[in-house]
Amino acid sequence: MSDFKLDNHPKINPGFKTPEGYFDALPEKILLKLEQQPKVIPFYKKAVFQLVAAVLLLAVLLPIGIKTLPFSTSDEINSEAIEHYLSYTSDMYSYDLLSLLSEEEVKNMEVDYEIEPSALENTLLQNSNIDIYLLD
Repeated sequence: MSDFKLDNHPKINPGFKTPEGYFDALPEKILLKLEQQPKVIPFYKKAVFQLVAAVLLLAVLLPIGIKTLPFSTSDEINSEAIEHYLSYTSDMYSYDLLSLLSEEEVKNMEVDYEIEPSALENTLLQNSNIDIYLLD
């Protein structure tokens, strides 16, 4: 292998040069830029702009949102909602509900289940938890 010496080979020109006197004038240029006052935007102007934008956005989107919401416009009472409300109301008892209904409404609510004895017997035999069907 031949000996390699840095001094003997031509050096590569980096291509970058600093202008004459650049570093002499640099501190003065930096101080001039530091002395300039930055442009200050007051906070209240920005907040007012955001407030106006939010109000306009609500004014446009609120009517659209109201039209798409599932509001019930009919005069019918949703029986499922009433049943759900009454089932989770702890201070309402079945006797209280019966006192509010007329006799005709109570008769309309009665359901007559016709269960054959053989079907009842098969169900009781197949289910090992017979205790849940027995009343106290």
